[in-house]
Amino acid sequence: MPLIVEMPVFLMVSVVSMYASIKDLQELSYSSKIGLLLLIVGAASFIIQILFYNFSGSIIKRSFLNIATALVLSLLWFKLRIIGIGDVEYLTSLALCYPSYPNTLASRLSGVFNYRPIIYAATPTSLVIVTNALFALGFLIMFNKLLQSHTLRILYIVYIIPLTLIAVFFTPKVLLLLPLPAIIHLIIKSGKVKLEMPFIPCVFFGFLSTLIFGDLLQYFYR
Repeated sequence: MPLIVEMPVFLMVSVVSMYASIKDLQELSYSSKIGLLLLIVGAASFIIQILFYNFSGSIIKRSFLNIATALVLSLLWFKLRIIGIGDVEYLTSLALCYPSYPNTLASRLSGVFNYRPIIYAATPTSLVIVTNALFALGFLIMFNKLLQSHTLRILYIVYIIPLTLIAVFFTPKVLLLLPLPAIIHLIIKSGKVKLEMPFIPCVFFGFLSTLIFGDLLQYFYR
């Protein structure tokens, strides 16, 4: 899809997502009208891309795989009580907005940081967005738990010291492992207690980081 289509979609998604993120941070919810607006933008973007720019069997299959991945993952997280139904709509809408990875837009955005996104073409874009969102969610959970538990703060001090040493003497990439205990805690508690955390800001971060850096897991491995 050419930049003339990708950029307006990006701007609309960003404005809607920023507003939804603020509301989610304040109230842990947002108006259904926001989700509907993003869904309309996503549907229009999907139709334009399929009909006018990527009308080929392989692209259509990849597009539907991307949307199906977003829907399945979000419904699974909803079933595990990690996210709400509004988050399911948001993830699905993002997958509709960019049924395939927007290479032109990503190269422009990443160029500002003098970086080239690391992502495999065969990987569904929605899967990368969700994976990147997990990093942000992990950090949010980590900060939240550190404020709540004195014992956890002590344990995290012990955990952070070796990571900091590795980051200083070897690679700063290891700092991405900081929220790992929080993610493990989330997995253990999933399905038992509803996660009262703002999820939209995390997915919006996942969306932006996917365009600028690509797959953060690939960045970590390299």
